[in-house]
Amino acid sequence: MESLVSNRITLFTGNFSGSNTVALYKFLKSNQNIFDVKLIIRSGNNSLEELEFIKTSRFLIYTAYDPIKYSDGQIVIQTWHGFPLKTLGVLNQNDCLRDNGIYVDSLARSDIVLSYSKTYQTFYNACFPTFASKYYITGMPRNDFLFLPFEKVKENLERIFGICKSSEKFILFSPTYKLSGYRGDDYLQTSYFEYLDQIFSDEFVSFLDEINSVLFLKLHPVEKRFLESSGLIKKIFQSVTNRQRIFLIKDEDLKRNFTDLYELLPCFDLLITDYSSIAYDWLLTDKPVVNYIPDRELYKKQRNFLVEPLELWVPGAIAKNVHELQREIQNSLSDKNYQKNKRELLKRIVHHYMDSKSSERVFNLIRSIYEQIG
Repeated sequence: MESLVSNRITLFTGNFSGSNTVALYKFLKSNQNIFDVKLIIRSGNNSLEELEFIKTSRFLIYTAYDPIKYSDGQIVIQTWHGFPLKTLGVLNQNDCLRDNGIYVDSLARSDIVLSYSKTYQTFYNACFPTFASKYYITGMPRNDFLFLPFEKVKENLERIFGICKSSEKFILFSPTYKLSGYRGDDYLQTSYFEYLDQIFSDEFVSFLDEINSVLFLKLHPVEKRFLESSGLIKKIFQSVTNRQRIFLIKDEDLKRNFTDLYELLPCFDLLITDYSSIAYDWLLTDKPVVNYIPDRELYKKQRNFLVEPLELWVPGAIAKNVHELQREIQNSLSDKNYQKNKRELLKRIVHHYMDSKSSERVFNLIRSIYEQIG
């Protein structure tokens, strides 16, 4: 049996696309000397040294539904990866893992679940039932990055893309995944590419040129893995190549630069998304968002939503086609107060804390447990 080291913390991540554990790791490495911390990038072929560190860590911190305790006495902290709008866990009718009880079992291994707010706990617990005593409202560590100094964020963008922001407006397009290769609610590939092809069209690129804007596309990690394994990623690359107004944010570039996606977000002037949780984090930037959902009825049929009507729960203006999208982009970029009242209301519903101290609160929580158990 491994002997636990009481001040040892292992944080797990699968990507750098809004990872709470990457954010918390960076905070712990820079702001404290109590804990010995290691970030493990989950790959299935971790070294013996890494496995030894994991097995002897008192605290294990995860971002997904599959927390594992490697040794008796370990404390598992679940950070998850966003405020949900789509159905998850036991509420998702087409999830192959639901009926196997995997979600309920995995949450039983979590000793602590970090939370945005009381609202988040209600939504999350409907999907992944567990005990109320496990929740701690701290805010999410990744959202601390939304308050980074602008100059630091510009440096991150220039280092990764070689782009220096000047007068152009920067737009981030970050939809949730519609293809996974393993879920029962996957889109047909034709439906998926119909959704993206509107953004890659000559007409839309000309529109970006007219409004002096640059679009950055960030695929969901689950979707990107499937597109790579199936060879379909080449179609995405071909669509973006030679499009001077469109850039693809790649996970491998973020990882190579040890930079999380959220360390770029303050550089963007507008977010376009669909049903992704990034929209609720984006509220903390006080910048506009457009929810581009031409596939609303299809997505409702395939995946469904936790709450309706969507008009009350999505943070931005709704665009049902590419022409409405262009109109809402212009409205959003020309008026910083566009849809502001709606965003402010949802921000108060979603976020208990609206500051850059979520990692600090998590650190204080872990330290208090460490001091209690010795």
